Amino acid sequence: MECHIRRAQREDAQAISRIVIAALRESNSQDYPAGMPTQAQALSMGYE
Repeated sequence: MECHIRRAQREDAQAISRIVIAALRESNSQDYPAGMPTQAQALSMGYE
């Protein structure tokens, strides 16, 4: 299988954000306080 690696582009931001939020919710949820994934999602969307 061939793989191409490139730098992230501005248009990749939303997809990258979804991956980070999914990781926080699924695999890392035991490592963070209960509200942390929600805070990360709000920050990724530009809300504070």
